[in-house]
Amino acid sequence: MKGLAFDIADLMAVRSWADRNDIRLDIRLDHGVDDEEYEEVIAFSEAGACFLLMWRDQDTVFAQPMPGRQIRFKSVSEALRRLYIKPSEPANS
Repeated sequence: MKGLAFDIADLMAVRSWADRNDIRLDIRLDHGVDDEEYEEVIAFSEAGACFLLMWRDQDTVFAQPMPGRQIRFKSVSEALRRLYIKPSEPANS
């Protein structure tokens, strides 16, 4: 299994960010993508469609806009500061 679970403080920061941006947040445990399985993935949705996935490993937080390229951050707080959400459009940095 790849990735690690998020710290509680990071999950609370993500929840607050999602609430401020009026975005639905789901935490997917043992989430499979292609041939890889991750311990914990955060999925952000708007109008029922997932537009961003976030997961982490020991050193990096990853954000994957749907569609789009994977973006790497040093921390959850950096990701939340740099991700810009415009209503009804994909996330980008």
